[in-house]
Amino acid sequence: MQNNTIAAAMPGFGTKTFLAAAVAAVISTGAFAATSAEALVVDGTEQSIADQNFFDLTSDAAGTAVNALNGAKVTLTNVTFTGNTSNLPKSGSTNQNAGGALAASVSGTTVTATNVTYANNKATAGNGGALAISDATYAQRGGSLSGNSAMGGGALSISGGSASFTDVAFTDNTATGFGGAIMADKAAEVTIAAKDVDLVISGNAGGDKTTYTGKKYAGHTGGFIHAKGNSNLTLDAAEGGHGTLTKTGEGKVVINSSMEAWKNDVVVKAGTLEIMSGIGSYDLSVVATNGFLNNYGQTITATGSSTLILHDVLFNSREKAVGKTCEGLSIYAADTSTVKAGTFTVGNSSYGLSGVPEQQGLGSIDVAAGASASIEKLVINSGGFQVWGSGRVTIGDVVMNGGQLELKT
Repeated sequence: MQNNTIAAAMPGFGTKTFLAAAVAAVISTGAFAATSAEALVVDGTEQSIADQNFFDLTSDAAGTAVNALNGAKVTLTNVTFTGNTSNLPKSGSTNQNAGGALAASVSGTTVTATNVTYANNKATAGNGGALAISDATYAQRGGSLSGNSAMGGGALSISGGSASFTDVAFTDNTATGFGGAIMADKAAEVTIAAKDVDLVISGNAGGDKTTYTGKKYAGHTGGFIHAKGNSNLTLDAAEGGHGTLTKTGEGKVVINSSMEAWKNDVVVKAGTLEIMSGIGSYDLSVVATNGFLNNYGQTITATGSSTLILHDVLFNSREKAVGKTCEGLSIYAADTSTVKAGTFTVGNSSYGLSGVPEQQGLGSIDVAAGASASIEKLVINSGGFQVWGSGRVTIGDVVMNGGQLELKT
C-alpha cells in the first residue's frame, strides 16, 4: 500500500485484512477514514505503508488503524495517524493495551517507522493512546507523538518487548493514570535518542488529584514516564534487579516533567542530565504497607566525567515493620563526575496516601576522591542524611528540624 493507491482485491496482502468500511472510505489523498472498524490487520506477514493518513477511525479492538501481530513485519514511511480511537474495554478491572492508532503484539512482530506522526489519538478505557506494544519490537526515527491520551501511557504503553525513538518529539500527551507520555512494564526496553535534531519532551502529564489514580497517589503519577516491572529507559544524546534510566552520549538531556513516580535507578554515563522537577522515593511507603520483605530504594549515579543536575529531591520512607528493610534514595558521584543540586529534603511523610503511616526519611550522598558535589540547601525533618567519600562536598544552607546529619568516611 504505497503512493496513495489501494486495490479492492488487494493482491499480495496475504492474511492481512482491510475491513470493508475502511476500504470504502479511501480517498484520493491517500487517507483512510472509518467509524467502527480496524483499518488494517497485519497477521504474520509483511506490509509496507507509505504516504498515508489514517484519521478519525474508531474500533473496539486494539490498534484501531494498524494492528500487527503474530510475527508481522510492518514498515511505515511518511504516515500520519490523527484522531483515531480505541474503545477496547477493561479486562475485569484491568486496563488493556489498546493503542488508539497502532498496536503490535507477540514476540517476533516488528514495526519500523520513519517520519511518522501520531496526533490526538486516544484509548478511552485502556492504555496507549497512540501506541500499544506487547512483547513486540517498535523502532521509529523522525516524527512526533503529540496530544495523545489514554488511561495509562498517553502516547505509548509497552508491556514487554522494546520501543526506540530517535529524533522523535513527545509533547502534550496525557494520561488519567500513570505515565503522561509513556508507561512501561514487564521488563520493557525503551530508548529515546537525539541524533540529528534537538529532542523535545514537554507538556506531558499523568493523572492529577482529580483522577482516581492521581488522587490515590497524591498526583505523583509520572508526567513523562512511569516505569515498573524491571523496565529500562535509555537516553542517548547524540553520540539488575530493577530497571535503570541511563543517559549516554556527550550531549545534554533536560527532563522537565516530574520524576517523582520513577521507581528505578538513574545512571549518567556521559554528558549532562538535568532533572528540573522532583525525584525521590515517595512510593516506598506504599511498598511498606503492601508487605514486601525488602525495598532498597533508588540510586542515582554519575560516572566518568559526566554532570548530574538535580533540583528538588525527596529522601523518604526508611522503615516499615520489624524485620523488614526499607532504605531511601542514594546519590553517587563516581570517578571525576559532578553533581549539582538544589534542595534536598529528608522528610517525615506518607505523601498523603490513604492508610499509610508517616515514615522516617533516610538519604545519602557518596562522592569519590576525584568527584565533587554541591547542594544549595539541605532540610532534615526526620530520619537522617549521610555524607560519604573523600571527594569535595559543599552544602550551602542546612536546616535541622529533626533527625541527624552524619559525616562518614
